[in-house]
Amino acid sequence: MSARWIRLDMGWSLSGWVAALPPESRLVWIEILGHCKTFGSAGRVKRPQPEVFARLYAVTRDAVTVCEQAAIEDGALVVEGTDWVLVNWQKYQTTDETSVERS
Repeated sequence: MSARWIRLDMGWSLSGWVAALPPESRLVWIEILGHCKTFGSAGRVKRPQPEVFARLYAVTRDAVTVCEQAAIEDGALVVEGTDWVLVNWQKYQTTDETSVERS
């Protein structure tokens, strides 16, 4: 069951680069995190084409490209070859030993 969860800091939307995004592009960031958790490993996942990602998650292609570019400019996301690499994935997604107690 824990494989279905991602850790998301309550202040995620207050991050400067995220706060500057239009609302739909903010949603894309959450979808990227979930996509990486579902289909990737250790913060690395094959980068889908923006059109495909948009259809999968019911967002516009523009929202995907705006979010991706902002994340790259901020250093939160790196494109390596055909992969997305989420910077600091291990730092934010490592197992929290107290999570069972809190849930």
